[in-house]
Amino acid sequence: MNHKTLIRILWIALGVGLITLSIQWFLAPFNIAAGGASGLGIILHSMIDIEVGTVVLLFNIVVLTLAYFMLERKVFANALIGSIMLPIFLDLVPELQLVNDQLFAVIVGSIGFGIGVFVLFSHSASSGGTTIPPLILKKKFNIDPALSLMITDAFVVGFSFFIFGVESFLLAIFSILLTMATMNFLKSQSNNGRSIMIMSPKHEEIRTYITKTLSRGVTILSGQGGYTQESFPVLIVAVKGKEYKTLIHEIQKIDPDAFMISQNTHNIYGSGFTYTRAV
Repeated sequence: MNHKTLIRILWIALGVGLITLSIQWFLAPFNIAAGGASGLGIILHSMIDIEVGTVVLLFNIVVLTLAYFMLERKVFANALIGSIMLPIFLDLVPELQLVNDQLFAVIVGSIGFGIGVFVLFSHSASSGGTTIPPLILKKKFNIDPALSLMITDAFVVGFSFFIFGVESFLLAIFSILLTMATMNFLKSQSNNGRSIMIMSPKHEEIRTYITKTLSRGVTILSGQGGYTQESFPVLIVAVKGKEYKTLIHEIQKIDPDAFMISQNTHNIYGSGFTYTRAV
């Protein structure tokens, strides 16, 4: 096993761990079945005293078998690790009611669940469950995965209405919305950064540093001084937050008089930000 694979497995374990703690310590104690295989497990645990982890395991075996025969091997492999981890973690972590306030428990559990799912998605993984059937329906019948996932979760949440009552039903809906909001927020932050305009007589040296050392692309525009009327190149580069201070420091070392304008940039799409570095 190489270093990158080990790191990826550890990240998947972290995501599954957050999901497990959210279920066992915050959602399950208050019978909040917020969709998915875990929600179905919470319902069946209340009805026939079967463990949540057992329900998730059985459900994942079925959907993984379908995925093996109906989806690409890469999709199956990406779902396999998390699908195995989740039922094991659910069996290892006992169900505990850490707080007495039901609404507070739902808020904490839903945010934790959303963070856990985001971690998995960020590493091209999943915890199996109801995330796999929508992929199969998309491939076979061209049904929008978001629509089929929503219908599946709606079925589980609707089922909880008849088992746990209207209060748990409404809190389950709130939990789903909060989980989605958490994931969307994290997704919006993951590809933010800084855009910088750089004007300097040593532009070639700065360009070389950015492209060769920092491994970022540079756009070169033609500028003209409003007073001198002289033409000069303007370098434009987008970087992630952790690269910003390093870049500014290196530019000032190359040219202490370099003129720079930077601004926070949201939703940067393209190479190095939203694709090509994914697994």
